Amino acid sequence: HPPAMGTPRAVDPTPARPRIAAEGPLVPGESVGITAAPDVDVRSSAASLARGEFVGREHELSVLRTALDSVDLGRGGVVAVEGTAGIGKTRIVEHLAGEASQRGVRVVWTRCVADAGRPPLWPWHEVLTQIDSAPNADAPIHIEPAEADSPADPDHDRFLFLSATVDRLLRCGRGEHTLIVVDDLHSADAASLQLLRLLMDRIDGSGLLVVVTTRRSDAQDLAALDETLSAIDRSRSGERLAVGPLGVDDVGRLLEAVASRSGDPVDQAELTALSRTLHQRTGG
Repeated sequence: HPPAMGTPRAVDPTPARPRIAAEGPLVPGESVGITAAPDVDVRSSAASLARGEFVGREHELSVLRTALDSVDLGRGGVVAVEGTAGIGKTRIVEHLAGEASQRGVRVVWTRCVADAGRPPLWPWHEVLTQIDSAPNADAPIHIEPAEADSPADPDHDRFLFLSATVDRLLRCGRGEHTLIVVDDLHSADAASLQLLRLLMDRIDGSGLLVVVTTRRSDAQDLAALDETLSAIDRSRSGERLAVGPLGVDDVGRLLEAVASRSGDPVDQAELTALSRTLHQRTGG
């Protein structure tokens, strides 16, 4: 993403329209100079733009919309949205979630937290808490303990619990088509990742779409994350979607949207020059 715009520089108050210009060569860490009429607050305009408008990402949205279409048809799937920090993964998925809600698909959102005090399976606990609070929700999951004369087997007990949780999630999707978003999957614990793998094995035909955002660079359990991403790669119901930088045309559209908030015309030549400079310096 382009960096946040700096404070507008002082200009002659006589011009009636905003002027956008790259004032001399940029150096790393320097703000991009944006001059504007005194009544144009560029920072608030940029913040408003980030909340209300969406620029670019046509390919990414096409892939995600196709996955959402499969949910409308009663199928299901898992999509991993991957990319570096700040590249816009969450913003893309927020846009998809808005479209899903407009289609009448239930949206459940959770976020993995890199906190030493978190209990195992915390993101799935939050998902089920949201689902269980809905009207006509199923009874909470309960796993009977092993027989007293049976040897203790923690791995077996955990598998039974995870399998029962997967059953619960699948019933939710069949009862009401659902989009589950798991943000920051790289912060998930090993048990949460195992549950996702078990769910993916059975998700076809469930009416359930799981979209996760992640980046390998900050993985809490890199081996478990890689195992999960590889499973998504192998699954006929899974897809990995890499998010790259914005192109120069999209950077230009972003700048034009910010500048046009004043309602005055924008000099297209200056906009094009600044778009190229900003794209070069930020890498999109």
